[in-house]
Amino acid sequence: MNSWRLLAVGAAAVLLATAAPAEPPARRQVLDVGAQWDPYGPYLQRMMAAIQRKWNEVLATSRATPPGGTIVAVQFALDTRGQVVTFLDVGNTSTADGEGACLTALTLAAPFGRWPTPMAEALGSSQEVTVRFYY
Repeated sequence: MNSWRLLAVGAAAVLLATAAPAEPPARRQVLDVGAQWDPYGPYLQRMMAAIQRKWNEVLATSRATPPGGTIVAVQFALDTRGQVVTFLDVGNTSTADGEGACLTALTLAAPFGRWPTPMAEALGSSQEVTVRFYY
């Protein structure tokens, strides 16, 4: 059985949290975010949980069987409304189906909710986010 991990990265890695594997199939989520996101842990946790749920759903309902040990990294712009504004870059060592599952999960999971005022004031009108999906 494959194990999947999900990783989000901002500018510099400073926060690391793990969640227990979900069943079935066993998947593990790893959250690693940049310093600019550190005070906004609850928002990030909700965002990553939404992405993880959608990714699990997409994989469970599709016939995609990405090979283990592969990675899809998706960089996107996220605005103050929690919308994915645009996909900026996709790096993929997986299959086309593996990449598609990741892009679909991100698209279906958004919007992630409006940023709290202090968060918007600190981060500006948008932020680049990279989410890495590990198969």
